[in-house]
Amino acid sequence: SEMEAKDTLPLPGGIIVKDFRTSEMKDRSSKINNHRDGRIRLIQWNIERGYKLKEIIEELQKLDGDIISIQEIDIGCHRSKCEDVGIQMAAALKMNYFFVCEFEEIHSPLRDLLSQGGGVHGNGILTKFDMDCRVLEHLHHPYDWERDGHLLKEPRKGRRYTAVADVHTPFGDVTVYCCHLELFCGILDRVCIISDILHDAAQSSGRSQALLGDLNTLAHGIARFSPKYCKDVLRWRSIGYTEPEWLEDHIFSFHLEDGPKNTKLDGYGLSDDVLRRSRNPGFYDPFDPVDDFTLENYKGWYRGKLDWMLLNNIKVHKKFLGNHDYSASDHKWMVADVTLETGCNSKTIQLKRPFRWRPLHIT
Repeated sequence: SEMEAKDTLPLPGGIIVKDFRTSEMKDRSSKINNHRDGRIRLIQWNIERGYKLKEIIEELQKLDGDIISIQEIDIGCHRSKCEDVGIQMAAALKMNYFFVCEFEEIHSPLRDLLSQGGGVHGNGILTKFDMDCRVLEHLHHPYDWERDGHLLKEPRKGRRYTAVADVHTPFGDVTVYCCHLELFCGILDRVCIISDILHDAAQSSGRSQALLGDLNTLAHGIARFSPKYCKDVLRWRSIGYTEPEWLEDHIFSFHLEDGPKNTKLDGYGLSDDVLRRSRNPGFYDPFDPVDDFTLENYKGWYRGKLDWMLLNNIKVHKKFLGNHDYSASDHKWMVADVTLETGCNSKTIQLKRPFRWRPLHIT
């Protein structure tokens, strides 16, 4: 019954771990000589609740990823046919699966059919390899969903968490962070949330790490006219930048060794703790912050690179985007074929960024 099903759902912060690999697949995935010329395929994708689950699974089967980071996984929600979207994907792909629940999506007359709840919602990591899983708690929660969710016609309980998996590949371990950052806030709120992940990664920054997520970096362009999406001083002070460019300039270009606090964030009213934690242990994103947009709205009047593939001690050999017609989800997917290489990080990789005009007064 629906009531019994509800009792078995994880609560916010709870996890599901399930391995759909056969013993033969497990054995094969642990051997170096059977694996793609020593390369690992990473995939990042927000699947829009799994509305188009059949198309999503077909796309992922074609892409044949080794480590897949997925946002917006529904379990038991009416809007996605009450499916367990993550389990269906992992079973079809025969992969090792880790899910972290963020929200209980309350069934409510406030919701329309496309947003109707009744289940839970979160993010997950799928891989061909063994992994050890944990949940990263965030210190900063800019939107109180339990109190204010009804104002957005999305009553829900819970908050944002980051899924973390130490994935044991035949070429060494890689720590994967899968996250979906808050949308209804501002750039500075997202800085605080990102600082938690950077601080966690800094504890073991000598290892290979991949932060694959939908960071909801949309506070630019026509979004500036909405106080719903741009809630801080950077609504106008970041003019000349897209939000991904601003984050590259103000967080990811300030390294752990550059000082005890991130001085590029001075003057924005952030706490000393956030300034200390907002130092990059080595992450770089091989995709362009403007041209490699992953979402567009209003007939192309708005475009943004909301999705990121931030890599540390990892070398990229090939990268590409797909789902350009948005037929399987409202986000494009990102793929990178990589090798684990110590020293391949934001200090040593020269990213080719085209010159873009900046107003002088706001750097």
